[in-house]
Amino acid sequence: MRGFILRGLLIAILVQAVFLAAAYNQVSAATANENGESLGLYFSDKELVETATHSPKPITRVPENVTIITAEEIAVMKAQSVADVLSRVAGVFYVSNGHDFGSQGVPGIQGADYEHTLVLLDGIRWNTVNGSYIYTVDIPVSIIKRIEIIKGASSSTWGSAMGGVINIITKEGQQAKRPVAGTIAVGLAEHDTEFYDAQLQGGLGKLSYYLYGGSQDSGGMRDDRYFDRNSLYGKFNLDLPGSSLLTATIGYSDPRQKLFDLVGDDLSFQSLLRTFFYTANLELPISEQFSLNFSFYERQQDSEQSIHYLSSAALDHNDISDSQQRGGSGRLVWIGAANTLVLGAEIERNELDISADDGASLSYTPMVSEENWALYLNDTFSWQQLTVVPGIRYDHNSVTDDMVNPSLGLLYQLRDDTIVRATVARGYRRPTATQVVLYYPTLQAEKVWSYQAGIETAALKIGRLKTALFYHQAEESWQFDETLGEYVNGGDKERLGLELEFESVPVYDLSVKAGYSIVRTTSEEITSREDMYEIKLGLVYDQPRWLRAEIFGTYVYWNQMFSAEINNGSYDDFIWDLTLAKDFTLSETTTLESYFKVHNMFNGVEYWDDYFQNTERWVEGGLKLRF
Repeated sequence: MRGFILRGLLIAILVQAVFLAAAYNQVSAATANENGESLGLYFSDKELVETATHSPKPITRVPENVTIITAEEIAVMKAQSVADVLSRVAGVFYVSNGHDFGSQGVPGIQGADYEHTLVLLDGIRWNTVNGSYIYTVDIPVSIIKRIEIIKGASSSTWGSAMGGVINIITKEGQQAKRPVAGTIAVGLAEHDTEFYDAQLQGGLGKLSYYLYGGSQDSGGMRDDRYFDRNSLYGKFNLDLPGSSLLTATIGYSDPRQKLFDLVGDDLSFQSLLRTFFYTANLELPISEQFSLNFSFYERQQDSEQSIHYLSSAALDHNDISDSQQRGGSGRLVWIGAANTLVLGAEIERNELDISADDGASLSYTPMVSEENWALYLNDTFSWQQLTVVPGIRYDHNSVTDDMVNPSLGLLYQLRDDTIVRATVARGYRRPTATQVVLYYPTLQAEKVWSYQAGIETAALKIGRLKTALFYHQAEESWQFDETLGEYVNGGDKERLGLELEFESVPVYDLSVKAGYSIVRTTSEEITSREDMYEIKLGLVYDQPRWLRAEIFGTYVYWNQMFSAEINNGSYDDFIWDLTLAKDFTLSETTTLESYFKVHNMFNGVEYWDDYFQNTERWVEGGLKLRF
């Protein structure tokens, strides 16, 4: 089976190569510059990617399947949450809990389980300590400078990252003697929903800063679900002698939400999450070729999940967990004539306290802790149009087996606007200390071999095309043993799929964005499984002097894991959003932006579980003052 799939991938790559050769012959240099600039500028050496190797390098030297989302793109889509942003990315199957304002969801990259994805914020591993769950409701979307998404196993760089990495990089200050930029935003929506935030970027001498404060509050779009959050964030950069740079961040967020309220089942489920974190990072150039980096972080997260029985408060149950993460890292980067070599080390300690309150008694679980440390090495070697990126990482964990994960990436730039990429990587997902110590003592890491190949080109007359073929073969995948009543390591699981992305050249200020992904999963436990696929489609009208309008739709078909028979799910419709925006210039330095947005404008039905039925059509509008 494995050999058959690999041969299929090879044939598909050859077909793509033939297609590109034809495109190369048809597109002339004159055509490429019809609009005064080449579409090949999309592959600018100024666009750097940090996530792939722990060190910034041009996207033209990154063989991994990577998607980058900028703050400008986030602003255009009028996103109110990280979930809004990730749900638009091709290859990311986003399972949303209701499509509400502030609703929580989990991303599964290329059909992988959500726990296989590592989320980073300012270098902090954002997955929960007790179960690797992904909460992003405590991250204000306004503080994001860019999001880098690496699809596929990334364990040779990041350790437990079997399915991929979502790296959230925050905004920075600007050097000046006074504040140089700021925004004040206010918005209203249906169902007693309102949101406010303020941002300020500036500098004082060698110190630059970015400050943020915001609040979101919603009475609930459906079934009395509600959401509210207050957030504060600051980032400070200090220029030191010798071109050194000290960066510090600090943040706090406290999202509170009711996920569902089911009278028929006599219960409601509510959650409160308090997150406080800070980081420190020192960039220390030694010479023109060598540089050092040291960083430290701490995150404290208190979580309370409450089940409230509508018939009797005496049956209420609260699960309380307090976690603490402390970590640090160091790396040495050497930049030669043709190489960029990165040698690094990481260390982290996690602690977790758990208690349960059923109204009559309060029970405690002894504190669970774990220690992790790792060493990694990777090189980016470039010779003319060819780039080779080998990497390897050793991970030690105090409660599970040690792991060694290698990777190899190849990139060839056929021309200024066309890149061919291929990678093979070993990855894993480790169980947390909570899972091993309290619940599943025999559970060991899942492992995967990931293969990807694709082409990205702007050589076509009508726009930019990106394709990727992937094959992930998981070993010792987790499965629930009904006899033992616990998760154990089982057999193999395979995922084979395809991603397509297209963005057209604007014609009369109109452009099209489209994405398609399909995944077929097979395993020893399930002899056959339906395909899992998604379609993402947008039409954009962008005339800065008049109006910006966008209609964007998503369609997701899940496999049997989310079938109607199991979860009473429904996924027969597109979910379409319409956004209208207009800017008004008030002065040379001041702009007022207004927008109006209709969510689920055709009342589409799309949910994976009837506990989290999606919201019907609702509208929001807002103003943002830039100065």
